[in-house]
Amino acid sequence: ISDDGETFTDIAGETGKKLTFTESSIKNCIGKTLRAKITQTYEGNVQESIASTTCPVFYKVLRSELYYDGICKLGSKFDVSKVEGKIVDTFDSSHDISTFTIYEISEIDENNGYLVNSSGYFAFSCENLNFYDYTTAVFVIAQENLEESEIPSLSTDIASITVGMAEFVTISKNLEVSFDGGANYEEFPEGEFTASEGDLIYVRKKAFGTPNSEGYIRESEPVEITVKNENVGKKVSGYSLIEKVINSELTLTQSVKYGKVYVTPKTNIPDADSLICKYKWFIDGTALSDYAGEGFSLEDDVLVADKEKLGTDSYQIYCELDLYIDSDMNKIITLSDQTSIVKS
Repeated sequence: ISDDGETFTDIAGETGKKLTFTESSIKNCIGKTLRAKITQTYEGNVQESIASTTCPVFYKVLRSELYYDGICKLGSKFDVSKVEGKIVDTFDSSHDISTFTIYEISEIDENNGYLVNSSGYFAFSCENLNFYDYTTAVFVIAQENLEESEIPSLSTDIASITVGMAEFVTISKNLEVSFDGGANYEEFPEGEFTASEGDLIYVRKKAFGTPNSEGYIRESEPVEITVKNENVGKKVSGYSLIEKVINSELTLTQSVKYGKVYVTPKTNIPDADSLICKYKWFIDGTALSDYAGEGFSLEDDVLVADKEKLGTDSYQIYCELDLYIDSDMNKIITLSDQTSIVKS
């Protein structure tokens, strides 16, 4: 055995035709140079010795237990730094892959072989000063990309969409949709579907091939689409209710009775069971609830002001009326008006 490949020392006790290292004995020889020396003895006379060619002493890889830590997007490059796991030597001892240097194989890299276009095996070489060079491969899962230009949009032509419904402008057969928070995916609906303002819809590109096999492409990460009021249909079959509501007005009128001022909201909105009205009152720019106990109250959407309890000489009264169809998620329009109450 030799440290420098020039000067050799006999290995004590090793005089047979075969040298077998044990896990403990090889540790003193790793990185050194080995050769065999043949000496013939005839009738007590030692003849000239013959030395073999030399060879380095390193561990040999028995097997690798490696994996790729992550998923590769289509068109991205295989990243050797994401290879994890361990290398097992011929003595069945494990060595963490972090103790090795991993290199791309130049011939593969020169031919763009590390660009990911589907799931498959990617080869690379592992180097460690105590091991013979080793080439292996790991399986990598490829994943679809969903580009921003591919994300479908919801229609805003709500006058032609049924009330309480929504509709996609375009449908791609390469995409799938979830209406239950991403738990289940299905084909895109062809036409209208039930929706309310604030609903979350998840869209992703479909998977291709057999999972965890070569050629497979995993589904893309989902993209979240929020249903807005401008996407929820307002069309009511039978009559043009929307047009009538949009042309409606709100007017505040006052009357005085027994020292109380009654501010009544008057509208010309059409009668329809599907319409929902919600009033909001403000006094000097502050919500009515902040004036509880200070002379103001509500009686069936009518604002009542008790003059004896009012603290100032005049108040600015503002009223908003939100109009909905069928549910308080489908707002059509907000009407408003204002007036003043004088204490004297």
